[in-house]
Amino acid sequence: MSTAGSVYAADSARGAPSSSVGRKTSMATSADSLSARVMTEISVIGSLTLNSVVEFPDEECMVVRLSHDKALWAVGLSSGKIQFFTTESCTLVYSLDPPERKENETVTGLVFVPPDPSSQKTERQHLILACYATGQVRLWHYTGVANPLLWTLQVEALPQEGESHPQQQSEKSRQRGGKAKESENQQLLCLACSPDSQRFVVGGVGGEIRVYEFRRHNLINVCQSSYSVNRVDGHRNRVCALLYHPLGRQMPADYGHVFLSGGWDNTVQIWDDRRGHSLWVYFGPHVCGTDALDIDPLQNHILTSSWERHRALLQVWKFQDEAARGRVDLDELGVQEDMLKGRPLGELQQDPLTAPSMGYVAQWLGDQYMLFAGSNANLLKIVDRGTLNMVASVSDLPKGVYSVAPLLPDSSDSRKPAKLSVCSGNRLYTFRFERK
Repeated sequence: MSTAGSVYAADSARGAPSSSVGRKTSMATSADSLSARVMTEISVIGSLTLNSVVEFPDEECMVVRLSHDKALWAVGLSSGKIQFFTTESCTLVYSLDPPERKENETVTGLVFVPPDPSSQKTERQHLILACYATGQVRLWHYTGVANPLLWTLQVEALPQEGESHPQQQSEKSRQRGGKAKESENQQLLCLACSPDSQRFVVGGVGGEIRVYEFRRHNLINVCQSSYSVNRVDGHRNRVCALLYHPLGRQMPADYGHVFLSGGWDNTVQIWDDRRGHSLWVYFGPHVCGTDALDIDPLQNHILTSSWERHRALLQVWKFQDEAARGRVDLDELGVQEDMLKGRPLGELQQDPLTAPSMGYVAQWLGDQYMLFAGSNANLLKIVDRGTLNMVASVSDLPKGVYSVAPLLPDSSDSRKPAKLSVCSGNRLYTFRFERK
């Protein structure tokens, strides 16, 4: 277990002079001149306004997340750094550096750990989990403490058939065929944390999804395909998106262990983290982004985007409650056929008059709007949920959009504008969205 690492605070009151931060972080200035230049490069239409731009000269923004108190955006970078910006002014306040620089130590997934209401200990607050392309998972304390890195977990390939079950081995010894090698590390692409902060799941190139107990970060389950010829009950290619059901905190008996996954095998799947195989499969979405999957807790609808030019930009699916509660037997006659015949409730099609888009992002924006973003056409669209008419867009971005973190005001502040933090290439854009 590693506890090395570095954290820098962006003002002397938080423990480091700002000049030191300027030397030790790779963040370029977010000045008015940069914003003015960006406005000549991109096209913004509708009720979106550019607030700020942060440019990273030698690294790309891979993923952005909003803290539970809506005060911070965390940005995972291709260098392995995680930087934290205020949602009020997009000012850098913290930066977490990996303990040692490794090749391809890209941050591929981030999740703020839900605060534990039963714990008054500060170490259970202000936590963020990160996964990396090197196969590591790290838990960080991000508010300027002296030793921010709490632990590091190295994930390696699972054993082949006939070897010991993963729960009977140490994580370091879990690999395919013999002695562990660096090249056998499992490349991780996504992670999610349960609403009660007791478990987390990680997915990557292997297709399996691992479930860990949070406190001791022990492996407690592996969710994977049975590879049966008669049924589909798990992924058979890389897993790119993971998401626990947002109703898990309010309704733990029904949703506390339920999560969704999406991947390259053109499926989105419902799981219970206590069971070995998936409970339901939606066929069609070619999910390639950590943000290409979302759930609306009000209507229990799933939103997906696909990284294929011929696919719809967005698709809406009905969440299968009966399956999530374990009331559907995938071996029952006709169930697999019903899943194969399943169709989305609605679709937002490609615009035939513009270049096709390949989706990385699908997000619900409250109960009125949906958001799509991706590559190829390098754009972001906000559409009305009822009419599917576009209400705002950003286009002509230099690079594709990998990740978006919306900040929606509380329901009591419905007239207040929403904010969007957008990862695209080596820039972090923030926009204000005026909802009507």
